[in-house]
Amino acid sequence: MRRILLSAAALVLLAGCSAAPGAAERSASAPSSPTGTSSVRALLDGLVVRPERSGAGYDRDRFGYGGDLDPDGDGCWTRREVLIRDSVVPPTIGASCRVTGEWRSAFDGRTTTDPDAFTIDHLVPLLEAWRSGAERWDPRRLVAYGNDLGYRPSLQAVTAALNEQKGNADPARWLPPRDHCGYVADWVGVKARWRLAVDPAELAAIERVLDGCGDLRIPSPGEPDLDSLT
Repeated sequence: MRRILLSAAALVLLAGCSAAPGAAERSASAPSSPTGTSSVRALLDGLVVRPERSGAGYDRDRFGYGGDLDPDGDGCWTRREVLIRDSVVPPTIGASCRVTGEWRSAFDGRTTTDPDAFTIDHLVPLLEAWRSGAERWDPRRLVAYGNDLGYRPSLQAVTAALNEQKGNADPARWLPPRDHCGYVADWVGVKARWRLAVDPAELAAIERVLDGCGDLRIPSPGEPDLDSLT
């Protein structure tokens, strides 16, 4: 049963957030061999619902993304690791981990061979995570979230212009041009993995999309491995 915290905010019902045609058949972006699956509805029901916090004290740098973090010592930091993983053809890795490959954005289906045309999307943006509970985390957990390579939906290579358009918005304020079902399913998976809350408007938007998606299941989010960054 969903745990609901007292709130003065009313539910905001959104219009125009219907799923893309055929999206109900999609099972969310995920590793090809998941160890288990979870019902998106069940994961959503397990999330705490409360008003979003103000974001006071937020500092993007505290999440450790964008630097030279390289836990496995292969010379590739997080952005390059995602590009290597997400290439739809076998990638080539050159000096300073310069990656050559081809990428397809889940947001709009665009493909490119120019890695600079794509940015890495934190599916649940860093500021959104902060407002949803991360403001209470210790530094180790913040960095683990900012560099979560252990759950594919957490970080994705997508069309740069759309990622900029999305900004820090949750599904109540932004959805990609295609595959709303897969997008919100992945969103729920990331929030469940990191035990982040949803606010009432966000919840209403997610439920509205899921109403047109059938019984979606995604790879079980599991618990993040904080030791992977040490």
